[in-house]
Amino acid sequence: METLRDLIAGTIGGVAGIVAGQPFDTVKVRLQTQAELPAGAVAPDAHFRGPLDCARKTLAGEGVRGFYRGMLSPIVGNAPINAIVFAVEGQAMRAMASMGSAHADDAVGHAIAGGLSGFLQTTISAPTELVKIKLQVERGSASPLYRGPADCAAYLYRAGGVRELYRGFWLTVARDTPAFASYFFTYHSLKQRFAAR
Repeated sequence: METLRDLIAGTIGGVAGIVAGQPFDTVKVRLQTQAELPAGAVAPDAHFRGPLDCARKTLAGEGVRGFYRGMLSPIVGNAPINAIVFAVEGQAMRAMASMGSAHADDAVGHAIAGGLSGFLQTTISAPTELVKIKLQVERGSASPLYRGPADCAAYLYRAGGVRELYRGFWLTVARDTPAFASYFFTYHSLKQRFAAR
């Protein structure tokens, strides 16, 4: 029952986070992937001068929907990702407790369990994130390459198989393993500190 609760809470929290953060992520990705112009060059309309300019041009050219382009992929992928993160972290903590580990209920144990959950969730998050980015950078093209997340994933698979879908996997592992370890360590450290007051 505890694992089911972890799964549901993680899924709901993850979806809410994506909906709230997607407009910012779209602006970030578009700024990161735009072509660099040489000094003194005249920028075409698609070139953004900064985050506010990108947001303004996205809204003017694509409407509010432009900020949410590519969001379906992380939402579909996010349910199992957050399910994995919270279920693995909870199971790892329960396993440590059953083995009598000294870290069964402290922040260090949560960091270890969080790092493990971060590593395992990458099996889903890496291809999901790749599809999301591919869709975001199309910028409302008149002739988009992809019809949606499934079409994009199929295109990548045809182009290079499973290996293409997992392009950047180990860098994502290097980012997410310590990130989730840090997240759970910090969360549980603060929770224990405030509970003691």
